Amino acid sequence: MSEHILETVVGENESLALHVDLCQKRYLQLLGKFDTVEIRLDTMGDMLRAINSKLNETKTSTLEIYLRWAGVIIMTLLGVIIHYATK
Repeated sequence: MSEHILETVVGENESLALHVDLCQKRYLQLLGKFDTVEIRLDTMGDMLRAINSKLNETKTSTLEIYLRWAGVIIMTLLGVIIHYATK
């Protein structure tokens, strides 16, 4: 947390108006920091969604490749079985 947000200003303890004014400024500084954090979290969320999407695409394409190879192997085995069964 920034040190200047927590600093006590001379006269703040004696003047309610000064205290209220400083509290408003401190509050606005905190809101600004929350906005920055929110923007960063939104950006990180977007990046995580993009990564998840790419992983799902990779998983799908890998599964398709495995299924194609399995089909080729099965067809080859069936061909060999049929070949030897008809001899």
